[in-house]
Amino acid sequence: MTCFQNLRGAFRAFRKGDDYISNILCRNVIEYYITWKYIDKDPETRIPQFVDAPLRGQLRFSETVEGIIEEEPDLIDVEPVRIKERKTELIGQIDAGIESHGAWNKIIEQRAIDVGLENLYNMPYRLLSTIIHPDALQSDNYFTEENDGTVKICPFRDMAENSIRSLQTGFWLANEMFSQLAGIFDLPNQDQYEVLIRRTVNHVRSKANST
Repeated sequence: MTCFQNLRGAFRAFRKGDDYISNILCRNVIEYYITWKYIDKDPETRIPQFVDAPLRGQLRFSETVEGIIEEEPDLIDVEPVRIKERKTELIGQIDAGIESHGAWNKIIEQRAIDVGLENLYNMPYRLLSTIIHPDALQSDNYFTEENDGTVKICPFRDMAENSIRSLQTGFWLANEMFSQLAGIFDLPNQDQYEVLIRRTVNHVRSKANST
């Protein structure tokens, strides 16, 4: 369902000419697909790992709140004792989960390799990651120097063309998930998903014919 919402948002952004948002949302679909395939390979072990994964984030948050309370006791209206109790509770849950079924593999590249999707990770996912995580070495993708010496901010190179490819990849992956999960669950958005596919195809065709 989250993939469907991402695709719908990506399509709306694409229709409005916002290729940046469209690419980002389609990148999310790739990550969901890799994660889904990773879980599906060993569901008995990886479903509980995936469910337990947020506990570490909650523990870090509790530790952050505890540090703030120690430095600024009047800043947060939470009893320090309750924070310590929650930390102890979370540590117990995390330790019990690791002992029972191991820890969740949070590195997406490793998850992709595990299920034979390294090409999906290395090409579209990495390409779209440069849009979301720019660094100094990629600055030429975002700035151009004019003849008069002024610097002009520009969109990511080929972003519009990438957007079409991203939508195609996103729909292909989501279709894989929908087709397999539809046999297990009653998916309420299936009809909407098929309509969205037709609209996207028609929009891409009309855009191609007008150029």
